[in-house]
Amino acid sequence: NELVHGRWLLSAFYAHSLEARPETDWEPMADHEERTARLCRRFLKRIDPALAPWGDVLGRWHDLGKYLRAYQEKIRSPDPARIRVEHSLPGALFASRQAGPLGRALAFVIAGHHTGLANAKNNEPRSLARGCITRTPLEQRLENGEPLLARQPPDLPERLKRSPVLE
Repeated sequence: NELVHGRWLLSAFYAHSLEARPETDWEPMADHEERTARLCRRFLKRIDPALAPWGDVLGRWHDLGKYLRAYQEKIRSPDPARIRVEHSLPGALFASRQAGPLGRALAFVIAGHHTGLANAKNNEPRSLARGCITRTPLEQRLENGEPLLARQPPDLPERLKRSPVLE
């Protein structure tokens, strides 16, 4: 990766950075997706073995927003805490588009993986302590996110564009 004209030319995508450590020590997206998919499969299998394959989908799609250039620039910035990038919504939108009738259910889980589950349409207005938590209804979040992602779509690897569970 190199910085050219104030923008990163990305050759690698990372899920998490480590302060004062080189990128070679950071967590690559592919590793993060695999670990999260494994945990999700294990968790859902305990509920019902038939649900385990859906854990693979959720684990791999939950952080698709980390493929956004803005997210990758955030984790490479000197002060990443100052920059806010909505990384849950792209995966929720992707699931709602790709997964047929179950897409909305997957979108709820993905969109709420840090914030908790939202209502579909109406939520009580609340003042929440952390700015990254939203109680905006999922339908509104998805609708508002469409134009943003149309302008700057995540650069998704081919392996994430399909799932055997959905075929």
